[in-house]
Amino acid sequence: MILHYEELLINFLFIFIPYFLFQTLWLDKGKANHKNTNVIIVVLIILSITSCMAYPIRFSGGIIFDLRQIPFILGLVYFGWRVGLVLYLTIVVNQFLIGGEGVFISLIVTTFMLIFISLCKTKFDNLGLKGKMISLTLTAFFASLAIVLLSHATIQTSSTEQNLTSLNFVIIQGLSMLVITYIIKNSIENIRIREELLETEKLKVISELAASVSHEVRNPITVTKGFLQLLMTPEISDHSRQSYAALSLKELERAENIINDYLSITKARPNSCIISTMESDIEYVVSVLSPYAAIHNVDIITKCNNQLLVKYKQNKLQQSFINIAKNCIEAMPDGGILSIETIANKNNAIICIKDSGYGMTKQQLAKLGTAYFTTKKTGTGLGMTVSYNAIHAMNGTIKVDSTIGSGTEFKITLPGA
Repeated sequence: MILHYEELLINFLFIFIPYFLFQTLWLDKGKANHKNTNVIIVVLIILSITSCMAYPIRFSGGIIFDLRQIPFILGLVYFGWRVGLVLYLTIVVNQFLIGGEGVFISLIVTTFMLIFISLCKTKFDNLGLKGKMISLTLTAFFASLAIVLLSHATIQTSSTEQNLTSLNFVIIQGLSMLVITYIIKNSIENIRIREELLETEKLKVISELAASVSHEVRNPITVTKGFLQLLMTPEISDHSRQSYAALSLKELERAENIINDYLSITKARPNSCIISTMESDIEYVVSVLSPYAAIHNVDIITKCNNQLLVKYKQNKLQQSFINIAKNCIEAMPDGGILSIETIANKNNAIICIKDSGYGMTKQQLAKLGTAYFTTKKTGTGLGMTVSYNAIHAMNGTIKVDSTIGSGTEFKITLPGA
């Protein structure tokens, strides 16, 4: 039996705590696709393996086991043989430093697992989440069983107590893997659901903008139609004919610009950083949202007084401004004024987006930016979450001041380049 249950709990903590820290401080901040994600995961797995081996679980009869195989198998299965080889070397080096009778048994089992899982990884990748959970649990179970069988093979006689101890270890490792894979399965499903909701929110914004653009485009088309009808009148003079033709072309050009602005927001653009005062970005946001603002009887006022250069990801910043400004417009159902102002304050650029809408309570302000919170009857609130995450990723901050009946002001601060 286990002599000190705190050693078992410590091994659990060495496996679970790095995962929960990674989930809380990295994945929940929308960094699942960050370029450093895999590096951080490998470092955490190495720390988990090393810690489990440094603080093993002591059973009765002088038998010592640990749960190093769990993070090793997970790293090998999810990240391939290259990462698995790094983890394999971690186990081998630690094992020889620690020493003990189980050095060669650990080496044999770990080597076999490295080869076996590497060969079977393609089949594993084709499994569903439940299939992966079952296969990982069985793999951990057989790894512990192999260690036990090899250990007993080196012992001439084994007592009933040693047999029970070995059985406990097999069960503990199998159940531990089942629990951690269940948690990973749920995390993967949550990430998938979050990405689907973000995509839904994006499509919803685009559909609403499409409706506003179609409304705005109808005006120049109607004007052009009227001029074309006048051009068909034989009594008009050549001067009037040229004037009507010029006005028709001008209105068609205006409609084309509106459509181009809409298309530019729907197509993917590179994520590379640029250095600018953001004046052109403010103009872009206004051009995109002008039709939507017109539908809601909202006037947009801009003041660009910032001369400080800022380094930022242009498409993400523009999308963040659009999300925030669009929410401000929707907060003014009876019309109003949306002001967008940029100023420089020491080594920071400040963007103030302010509306004259119905405002928010302190309770609503406290939840603003969190996933799935919205003050609208329809919507998921993910647009604001995306905006907050994007600005924070650029080392920026968002401060929101709001008063019921007087409007809301978003103050975005970005550091100078």
